[in-house]
Amino acid sequence: MPYIPNRQLSEHLPLQANSLLQLLVQLTRPTHGVLIASPDGLVLAANAAASLFSPASDAYKASRNLSDLLGIPSKKLTTQTSGKVATSSQRYTYTIKQVQFERAKFVYAELVPYEEEVSRVEIDDDSYHNVFENSTEPLFILDEEGTFVDINNKGLSIIDQQKSNLVGQTVYSSFKLNLFERVALKGQLQQTMAGEPQKFEWWIQDKTHELLPIEISLRKGLFKGQEMIFGSAKNLYEVVGTEQDVRFRNHQLEFVNNLITNLSNTGSQQDVLKYTLDELLEKSDITYGCVYTYNQATGTAELVYSAGSMEHTPLHPTLPISPELAAQLTTDRRRTIAELTRTLSKQFDHEMTIVPVTTDERLLALLMVWPEGGSNITQSFLSLLDFVGTAIGNYISRHELILQLSHSEDKYKMLFDSAYDAILLFKDGNVVDCNEKALQFFRCRREDLVSATPMDFSPEYQPDGSHSGEKTARLMEQVLTTGTPITFEWRNIRKDGTPADAEINLNRILIDGEYYVQAFKRDITQRKQALQAKRREEVAEESMAQFRDFLEKVNMIYYSLDVNGNIVFANDFFLKYVEYEREELFGQNFYELLVPKPEQKQRIQDFKNSLSTRHLNAYYERNLVTKSGQLKTIRWNCMLEYGPDGEVTGITSVGKDMTDKRIAMEALKDNKIRLQDLFDNAHDLIQNTSVDNKFIFVNKAWKERLGYNDEDIESLTLNDIVHPYYKAKLIYQLRNLYKGENVNKIETVFLTKAGKPVHLIGSITCSWQDDRPVATRAILHDITDRIKAERLQKVYYSIANLAISSKDLNSLYSAIHRELSKIIETRNIYIALCDQDYRFLNFVYLVDQYIDKTSQSHPRRPFSRGLSEYIIETGKPLYMQQQELLDLAQRENLSIQGAIPEVILCSPLAIGDRIIGVITLQDYQNPDAYVHTDIEILHFISNQVALAIERKRNEEQINNQNAKLNAIFESGTHHMWTLNKNFELTSFNRNFAATFEKRTDRTLGLFDSLGESHLIDHHEFSFGFWQEKYTKAFAGNPQHFEVHLRDPESWREVFLNPIYLEDGTFEEVSAIALDITDKKKSQLALVQNEEKFRHIFESFQDIYYRTSLNGPLELVSPSVKQVLGYTEEEVLGKDITFLYVYPEERQRMQQFVKDQKIIRDYEIQMFRKDGTQITVLADARLMYDKDNKPVALEGVIRDVTELKRTQLELLQAKEEAENLLKAKTQFLANMSHELRTPMNGIIGMIDLLTHINTDPEQQEYIDTLRKSSDALLAILNDILDLSKIQAGKLVLHESSVDLHDTLGKIHSLFANRAQQKDLYFTYNISPETPRYVLTDETRLLQVLSNLTSNAIKFTNAGEVSITVDSQLLDKKTQEYMLHVRVKDSGIGISPEDQALLFTDFTQLDNSSTKTFGGTGLGLAISRQLTSIMGGEIGVESKANDGSTFWFKIRVHKAGEAAVAEQQLRLKELNAEVEVLKNSPYVLLVDDNQINQKVAQKQLERLNCRTDIASNGYEAIELATSNNYNIIFMDIQMPEMDGVTATKHIKGILEDDCPPIIAMTAYSMKDDADKFMGQGMDDYVSKPVKSKDLLTVINKWERSDWYAAETIEEPPVTTETIASEEEATDVDVQDIINKEVAEQLKQIGGEAFTIQLYEEFEQEAAELLEEAKKDLHAQHYKSILSTLHQLKGTGFTLGINKLAELAKLLEHDIKQEKFESVAENFEKLLEQYENYRKSYKEIII
Repeated sequence: MPYIPNRQLSEHLPLQANSLLQLLVQLTRPTHGVLIASPDGLVLAANAAASLFSPASDAYKASRNLSDLLGIPSKKLTTQTSGKVATSSQRYTYTIKQVQFERAKFVYAELVPYEEEVSRVEIDDDSYHNVFENSTEPLFILDEEGTFVDINNKGLSIIDQQKSNLVGQTVYSSFKLNLFERVALKGQLQQTMAGEPQKFEWWIQDKTHELLPIEISLRKGLFKGQEMIFGSAKNLYEVVGTEQDVRFRNHQLEFVNNLITNLSNTGSQQDVLKYTLDELLEKSDITYGCVYTYNQATGTAELVYSAGSMEHTPLHPTLPISPELAAQLTTDRRRTIAELTRTLSKQFDHEMTIVPVTTDERLLALLMVWPEGGSNITQSFLSLLDFVGTAIGNYISRHELILQLSHSEDKYKMLFDSAYDAILLFKDGNVVDCNEKALQFFRCRREDLVSATPMDFSPEYQPDGSHSGEKTARLMEQVLTTGTPITFEWRNIRKDGTPADAEINLNRILIDGEYYVQAFKRDITQRKQALQAKRREEVAEESMAQFRDFLEKVNMIYYSLDVNGNIVFANDFFLKYVEYEREELFGQNFYELLVPKPEQKQRIQDFKNSLSTRHLNAYYERNLVTKSGQLKTIRWNCMLEYGPDGEVTGITSVGKDMTDKRIAMEALKDNKIRLQDLFDNAHDLIQNTSVDNKFIFVNKAWKERLGYNDEDIESLTLNDIVHPYYKAKLIYQLRNLYKGENVNKIETVFLTKAGKPVHLIGSITCSWQDDRPVATRAILHDITDRIKAERLQKVYYSIANLAISSKDLNSLYSAIHRELSKIIETRNIYIALCDQDYRFLNFVYLVDQYIDKTSQSHPRRPFSRGLSEYIIETGKPLYMQQQELLDLAQRENLSIQGAIPEVILCSPLAIGDRIIGVITLQDYQNPDAYVHTDIEILHFISNQVALAIERKRNEEQINNQNAKLNAIFESGTHHMWTLNKNFELTSFNRNFAATFEKRTDRTLGLFDSLGESHLIDHHEFSFGFWQEKYTKAFAGNPQHFEVHLRDPESWREVFLNPIYLEDGTFEEVSAIALDITDKKKSQLALVQNEEKFRHIFESFQDIYYRTSLNGPLELVSPSVKQVLGYTEEEVLGKDITFLYVYPEERQRMQQFVKDQKIIRDYEIQMFRKDGTQITVLADARLMYDKDNKPVALEGVIRDVTELKRTQLELLQAKEEAENLLKAKTQFLANMSHELRTPMNGIIGMIDLLTHINTDPEQQEYIDTLRKSSDALLAILNDILDLSKIQAGKLVLHESSVDLHDTLGKIHSLFANRAQQKDLYFTYNISPETPRYVLTDETRLLQVLSNLTSNAIKFTNAGEVSITVDSQLLDKKTQEYMLHVRVKDSGIGISPEDQALLFTDFTQLDNSSTKTFGGTGLGLAISRQLTSIMGGEIGVESKANDGSTFWFKIRVHKAGEAAVAEQQLRLKELNAEVEVLKNSPYVLLVDDNQINQKVAQKQLERLNCRTDIASNGYEAIELATSNNYNIIFMDIQMPEMDGVTATKHIKGILEDDCPPIIAMTAYSMKDDADKFMGQGMDDYVSKPVKSKDLLTVINKWERSDWYAAETIEEPPVTTETIASEEEATDVDVQDIINKEVAEQLKQIGGEAFTIQLYEEFEQEAAELLEEAKKDLHAQHYKSILSTLHQLKGTGFTLGINKLAELAKLLEHDIKQEKFESVAENFEKLLEQYENYRKSYKEIII
């Protein structure tokens, strides 16, 4: 549909309204009324259905105004509205809308019968409901009690519930919240109603019953005059990335915006997808990717593009993706992507990241990407990819829609394409646009229809006789001139040639100021056919009536019978003829009433046969008996009558009285007998026939030759025995004879009773009576033998030509069969051929009535004693009847295969004296099928058959050879073609043609010239290039070269060779282009590698070279130009001896290298290109092939004369390296700072939790958390020390280590992870291994952590175990070799992969889709650490059979002093931190708020008074304004760093300056020394612990910090504080913690609190009752959920004693410690009973 702008042309308003009506009726039901009115309500156009609706006011007939029709005020016509109309006769509803069409405004009204409208749902259209229901964010309304008032569609879609099930229900019951959740949510609602907006996170179950994190926002507002809670929810999965990293998200948006902006230069969907993938490869870490486009109809995704590089990633050309799964990508995207990723990863055997490109409704394509180095893709980048997939999908969808719409308005285009009728738009008599229905109507493509004229799809003349072209022009001109629509019928011719009738409505429309003709075409072909069929039936009935009337007038007998033979109609003449009344005759059986009794049975049988076979004789004479008993003879003509469905309904007969003629014939019978004797003695065939071709007389010779008897002749006519091919000619001659013309000679063919043709020639005369012919006489001579001889001669020559004309042997055999059938009966025939050695007989052609004709196999059998072999051996033809054949078989001991024929003809197929086979004819029913002369004919023909077969076999052999050559020509991926001297293609293979057709979109043809534009313009090489190559080839010089093609990219190796003829000349050149793409890519890859290598040494001043052992130079660096003055091309391939001043040095050097394998600093004198001599130092070594045989020399040559310059360059390089090392050190320092800053917050908070928490279970969790953070910090330190390891500067800090405690730490660290995977995790230390050893525990823990972490990570089932044993190395020094083995039952490691272990940043699965994460650094660090610790590390493993990683380190047994020191250190580590006796005044300087909080809390718990500064300026101001005892200073801060601030403070305060302690995340030892040298007094490394702060404060504490009168107080610890707190209200706390109860009252009020405790009483009673039963049955595991619920709810409500007992029972059952379960459960029941009796008194 073209673009239809809106134009206001008031003078055309009625026409525009009519055009708009034609469009809108396509979108409405036929029963709906549609009216188009002007803005003031005047009805301008209406469809037919609109007249069926009664107006609400009688004034409508006069006013024709919508307001009167609907009975509404006029002002309602200016707004969109709807309503109901009830008149006295009917009820209906209306909808009024304002529309704009062609720049004119209209009012559109749709009228709907009430019975259709009742099914509709009325929608409240106020502003609240539109905003609320259509919001894309989940919204809901609650009252102050938490009852749902309303919830929108988005909210319902998340929880998958109906609104009717939620409204009126509380949020507590709807989501089945427990007591704790009710309390928490109740508090949130109360705070909201108090006017404080709330925002918090919650978890709900989505429609897939999985937990979905959401963010709830609540605020108070008014709804329908009442205060309500308005709520919204946000899916946290949808905002991941946005809130985490706004800057990265901005980069994402910038990337996508840039991508979308540049997509305007692309074309198709594939171009968009290719460009997107290329952009991702260029601007991200993605190194490889591919594009699959999705076809919903086939359920497959097809590979269309791949880019980047990645090894071992085979891509499937197609991927099966079910339409259901594709549809889920638009509804449940996150889950479906995960499922699709797992499916395709398994199919590719490789992990990947999938980016679906989707619209809102369907899947378009899949992008698959792999990141660089197989690193994990971050969540933010996944969000980017997902956003890109959606954005690109929407862009493609919009782009396709724009192309489809072709600048049309959306609603008209949808109408245009979805219309039921075919719609065509004409401009100047040509089609300019059409809809899909038009293409279906004409059965053609759009390009066939657009630009066509009506004559292109119409017959020349229409059914009414008018010329199609003239009528079309007239009608279109009328529409364009008057603007009045026209409707008419039209005959079309579709693209496939079939006719079609259509009803066409033409109307004029205005587009961009120009008039077009719009045609609505409705297919009425079937309707027309039905009308025509009905009309034909009416015409037939009319014709039958006229026919009957005619018969009445000409006195012809006429009657009709039904299928039972009963008379259903007879004319008056027939009634008079048979002497019956109509009532006596109608309904009676014709044969029983009117046929003579002797004939009744046969006549009835003939009648039934005629009905079943639907075949009637043209005419025949039959007798009937009248009512008076007279015998009448009538000549009947009969026809079948048919019903409307083609069924036979009866027979109608028309007859003429022949009684008088019968009497006359009987009188002549005597004369016939006399003439019979005369004619019977004649040898020629004599016959006498009537003018109706009935036989009156035939002689004896006629009967014998044709095989008919007298009874046959009575029913025969001349038409029955004349051969069909000669019937027309004979009838023509008889007509001439009856006209009085002389027919001197006739030549015709009669058929014998057996169906055999008899060729006759003779004379014929006519007998006349009353100037009318009454009979003919003919004397005919049999010339069949002569005709056979002539035909035999023709067949003989025809078979000779068959070898040429037949396409193959099978066609030849069929043709031979066909030619033989012209002269002889060939119902059963076979041709059997033997091989040259007469070992096998192959039945190449077999037609036999007893053998399945559908079988296509050729029977083959070894030579035996068969009849065919007998004929081949004797070389004689054979004619035999059945008995003779049986006698021959018995006499010659022959084996007859298959059924025995009645008669058989066999003839050998001979070529000279060589017999190649046999041809056989046989008949199984008729022994007279062949005569002796037939074998002579067959034998005569067989020689020619043999020659034809032999010739065809030779021809097929040649063709087979040609086919093989052609197969070579067409096979493979190579291109082959030939060109003549006019540069015209004379031949080419399919690959060549297909490639050019794909590139040019045109079919390649023979003798296309190479210079034609459609060939050469699409090729990368010009005509001149090819002309040059072919000119050389036509000169007799074969050409060999390569070409590089780019669409798609490939390389071809081309050979051009002249095609020499026998005389040595040639007219054509053959060409073959071999696909060498893989080879070329390998070469290019090699070139790239060499290029990389070249970049490495290109900047060197030395010369790198490689030579063969014989001397020629194979490779040299570009520096040869600078050193020797030669270019690479000038020296490559040459023996470098010419460069030597003393050539013998070359031989000495080669010999030395061969003997010593390598030579260094060998001094040589060499020539430069300018002839000057230089002194060089050469290094050389041997290179070996895969068989370890020396094959070449490689080395470096250095110009010694440039040594000083080189040394200077080396010095500069050294300085650069030192700068790099310095930068690296600074980087590690910065990295340490950035990593330790958050670690400080984590460990500091853990430290605080340790001192304030008294819950044993939580203390256990905190302890595990502390150990994990300590281990993480230690590993972090080790990673930062990696540079020290590589530089050999890592220092081990040996101390006494308790191996049992160390293994316990490892077990505690990984036990939970192992338990999550159901792994059995153990460790064992051998008895002979000393418990306390001297080693670096941190390094030992690091190695153990790495190995244990890997073992658990790669083990999915089974166990992980650690065993430690030792070997005494030196008894005197007590040195041991500690041997640790970590064994798992995991996936194992293949020998090839084991070689890759223990190397930096290496993982076995290094793809982007790897199953297991990690940096690949752990094992490498472990190897270096074990080496530094005097040991080694290794692995023992098999693929899929688990692994054992082991390491050995040297340790010494710890002495008693070292053990004591270790135990003291451990005690200090676990001891409670004491507080300071006094309160030092501390200034804390840190820019990080988390670090401020942590350090401030730690200092406050140490009894310090603390001020905080956030930067250096604030620190200076506070330090100079207050008398601080000590300052803790961060180093890296904004505005002013800590070192600068320290210098300013010390410069101002001088001797009064307090100690300034560096407290920073910089972790390097050098950093500490640097800060101390820059004015800091001491150093504390982050993460800081309380004991570290206490230690440093004690170190610098002075007595003058405090006033002299300060009173010493005993140390106060967290334990004493806790004990004091626990000492209060002991009795009350045993049942209910009053503080908890008070908090609950503050949250929900006293009534709410009482309700909670009452509900717990009921809930706990039911749970404990069920638990009793399970406990009695010893089903301990069954009560775990009950105990867990009692524990959680008990602690929430402050029923601590009961909760502690539930917790203890839960722990014991999980550990399978059942001994005390019954006792503790009784205590639990007792505690519950105490609660039940006293809780009301406590809380009230």
